[in-house]
Amino acid sequence: MITRMIRSRSIAALALALTLPLGAAACGDGGGGGVNTDGQSVILVHLIIDNNVPALYQVQVNAHLANGGIDNSLYFPMSPRMQPIPSGATLALLIPTTRDGPVDLTLYGLDTDSHAVANGKGHVVLQVGGDQVEVTVPLSLCATVGCN
Repeated sequence: MITRMIRSRSIAALALALTLPLGAAACGDGGGGGVNTDGQSVILVHLIIDNNVPALYQVQVNAHLANGGIDNSLYFPMSPRMQPIPSGATLALLIPTTRDGPVDLTLYGLDTDSHAVANGKGHVVLQVGGDQVEVTVPLSLCATVGCN
């Protein structure tokens, strides 16, 4: 199940970075490992991929900011990777520091054909002016392709 990308100024450019474990170069930030977060709060999402999940090449993130009723659907990286995403990878979401409240995350792991084969959920709470929050989201095998 792939939903269309919804753009919003309230959740700014969420498609930011997917980094590999152990400090490897980031994918999506030009490979330099650094990401400009000026004026943004950062949600770091650590992915734990179950052993029985097939290789994942892209992650779809559906983010819902409850206080503003704002929804975004984004992809990490923007285009599928050539190599599978390893368990322990981290992705970052940028949110304007003027936003606060609960953020619900639903993640889908996509295979080589861009089919959702794994999913997981996470939840964080942002503070106005906050710098960074972290959440670990386990991705588990879906009962059916598409995670329906």
